[in-house]
Order: sequence, then structure tokens, then C-alpha cells
Amino acid sequence: MIIGQYRNMKYALSVLAIFVGLLTFGQEALTSNVNSALAKGNASELAPFLAKNVSVEINGNEKIYSQEQAENVLDLFFKRTKPKAFDVKHASGPNKTGNNFNIGILRTENGAYRLTYLLKDGPQGQPKIRKVKLVKIVR
Repeated sequence: MIIGQYRNMKYALSVLAIFVGLLTFGQEALTSNVNSALAKGNASELAPFLAKNVSVEINGNEKIYSQEQAENVLDLFFKRTKPKAFDVKHASGPNKTGNNFNIGILRTENGAYRLTYLLKDGPQGQPKIRKVKLVKIVR
């Protein structure tokens, strides 16, 4: 009886490990796609990863936008600054509340910006961008 319970527990832990691995892989693919869209300054590639409502803050001016409005605001920002690269400096893993974030430097033709974006699990458990913060780095 104990051996059977041990096998069941071992099986359950194996399934759990596979599930966590798949979630992590999915999260890495998502952040890779987001980071690529940011590096290219491509708001339309970023749009599928935006939540229904997104907080966008640019140099201290913060507003909450619908997904479509946020895409337009970011598109305008990208057209004005012309991004060249996005270098991730810190990436957190998901915490208990389903949040994680990435912090990096967005290099543009008009200088560098510290860019932070917050991902939070959406209705179907798919992480979505809830906040984008851009602050010009003054040197």
C-alpha cells in the first residue's frame, strides 16, 4: 500500500514538474516576443500581448488606455523616437499573484529610455501587459 502511494506521489510530482516547465517555456516565449517587438519599435506586434486596459507612463505622464489606444500611444512614441534596441537588465519570474516584470534599456535615435513592463495573468491564465513605463535617461 505504501509503495503504491509513493508511486502515485512520484507520478503527480512528475506531472506537476512538466506543467511548471511548460508554463515557464510559454512565459519565456511570450517575453521574447514582447522584447523583440520593443526592440523593433513595432506596436502592432506588441498589441496581442496588451491587456484590455493598460497603464502607459511616459516621462511621468501616466494614463490608463484601452488595448487599442495603448497600441496607438506606443506607436506614436516609437515613430517619434525610432527604437534601435532593447536590452533586458532584469526579469522577474511570476510571483504568487501572477505578476512579473521586465526592466531594460530601450535605445532610440533620440537617446535611451528605462523601460519597465508588468505582466499579469489574464482571464485564461495567459499573461498580458498591464503597465508600460518609459523614462528618458538623462546623462
